[in-house]
Amino acid sequence: MSNDYKAEFYKDYNGFSQVEDYLLKIKPDNERAKVAAAIIFLCEKGGYLEEPYSKHVEGKIRELIVKRHRIFYAQVENKIIILLYAFYKNTKKAPPNFITRAQKYLDDYIRRSKHEKN
Repeated sequence: MSNDYKAEFYKDYNGFSQVEDYLLKIKPDNERAKVAAAIIFLCEKGGYLEEPYSKHVEGKIRELIVKRHRIFYAQVENKIIILLYAFYKNTKKAPPNFITRAQKYLDDYIRRSKHEKN
């Protein structure tokens, strides 16, 4: 049994993942590969990276930093890193509505995970 962490995309009730959709739209491909490599690195390091690779945002939510690409994520039980919300950062601070959306997605993920166990 592996001790590695694994990353999962948050998916809404319809199976849509905003992060997965964002990643597929990154051009050029080598830039997308850098973001994918950062996600793998995050998993290899147990879900925690220091700045400049990651920083705390709010509550359980952290921000993975790859150039100007940002992915909000959180560690949940069983060594799972849930990828919540991705965006291209073009402002000094992350827009508050993006943080709110990531928190909403995390709450939904936790609620549905508990429901599936019962």
